[in-house]
Amino acid sequence: SSVYMGFYGFELLSADLAHMYLFLRLEYIGVSFIPACFVWLAIAFRGQGHRRLAFLVPVAFGLSSLNLIAFLTNDFHRLFYSALTLDTSGPFPVASAVHGPWYAFNTAYYVCCMVFAIAVYLGRIRSTGGLDRSRMLLVAGAFSIALLGEIAGAVKIIPWDLDVMPVILFLINSIMLYAVLKKDFFDISALARKLVFDAMDEGVLVILPNREIVDWNPAVFKYFPNAERKLYGKKIGSVSSDLLAVCDTLQCGSKGELVLHAEESTQYVSVDMIRVSG
Repeated sequence: SSVYMGFYGFELLSADLAHMYLFLRLEYIGVSFIPACFVWLAIAFRGQGHRRLAFLVPVAFGLSSLNLIAFLTNDFHRLFYSALTLDTSGPFPVASAVHGPWYAFNTAYYVCCMVFAIAVYLGRIRSTGGLDRSRMLLVAGAFSIALLGEIAGAVKIIPWDLDVMPVILFLINSIMLYAVLKKDFFDISALARKLVFDAMDEGVLVILPNREIVDWNPAVFKYFPNAERKLYGKKIGSVSSDLLAVCDTLQCGSKGELVLHAEESTQYVSVDMIRVSG
C-alpha cells in the first residue's frame, strides 16, 4: 500500500498524461497485491482450521500477479483501460480512464478478497473472546472501510475520477498501527499463548465476577458437548447448571468436584477457581 500511495501522490503532481500513466503503472506494482495480502493476513489469523484454507494464499497471489501483468501490457490489448484521457474539469488535472473488461474482473477480485477477509474476522469474533475478540473487531472494521471505498470507486461516487483508495488505505494503516501498538496484534508471545491455550486438554473458561464468559478453549466442549459453541457474553450456567452450582461454592484458589453424567458412564472432574490478574 505504501508503493501505491506514494506513486499516486506523484501522479496527482503530474501535469501531463504521459507522466500520469508512468506513475499509474508504478502504482499497480503495489496495488495489485493488496487483495492477496488481505487474504493472507485473514487466513494467518483464522486460528483453528487455517490449514484448510492455506491453498487460497498462492491462488490469490497468482491472480494478483496476473492482474499486474494485464495492466502492464494494457497497451497491447486494451482490456484493462480501453482509453486514457486527461480530465481538467476538476481543481487539478487527473487521468480519466475508460474501463475495459479486465478492470471489471480486477474490481470483482478485490471485492471478493475483502468480503472473504471480513467474513473470516467476523467468524473469529463470534467464536472467541477477550483480547483476541477486540483485535478481530478492529481489523474487521478496517477491512469494511476498504470494501466501502472500493465500492464507492466502482460506482463513481467520487468526482473528477479521483482515486479515494489511498486515503482509505491511510486510514486502514492507522487502524492497523493502533492494533499493533495497543492491542499487540503481531505480538508473537500473545499468539503463542493463544495457541497453547487452544491446545490444552483441560477445559478453561475465563469469566467475569458476574459469571459472564469472556473467553474459552475448545477443550471445554469435551466435557460439555451440548454447550453452545458461541459462548462470549453467555453466563456460565448456559454451559452447565451443575458447573455454576460448583463455582458458586468456590473461592479463588480453591478446588471443587463436578460429576458429569453421560449415557453409559459417570465422570468426576476437578474444578479449579483461579484469579487472573492484569
